[in-house]
Amino acid sequence: MTATRFIDEHTACTVRAEGYCELGMYAEAWRELERIPMAQRSRASVLKLRVRTLIGFRRWAAAADLASVLFDDPEMALARVVCLLHQGKVEAARRSFFRIPQHVTSGERFQQLNELITA
Repeated sequence: MTATRFIDEHTACTVRAEGYCELGMYAEAWRELERIPMAQRSRASVLKLRVRTLIGFRRWAAAADLASVLFDDPEMALARVVCLLHQGKVEAARRSFFRIPQHVTSGERFQQLNELITA
C-alpha cells in the first residue's frame, strides 16, 4: 500500500517554478507562477521566484523594484544591487549595498561585490 501525498496548488506551482528557474527555463517558470492563486502571490517565496525569473529574462528594472520589497532578505538585497549595476545605476547600487546589515555582508560574494562597488 502506498500513501498518496497531496500538496496544494501554491506549493506545486512553486516547486515547478523553482525547478524551471534552475534549468534556465524562465518562460515556463513564469507560467507556473501565474498559476498560483491570486491570494497567495504576495508570499515571500513567490516574490523571490518572480525576482529570479525576471533576472533570468534580464528585466533588471522590474527585478530591482520587486527585490526592494524583500530587501530584508539577504538574497534579495544582493539581487537588487546586482540589478541596479546591470542598469548602470552605480550610485543607487552603492546606496542599496551599504544599507544591507553588516552581519549579512560578511560572506565572500558580498566581499567581492563590495570591492566592485567601492572601486
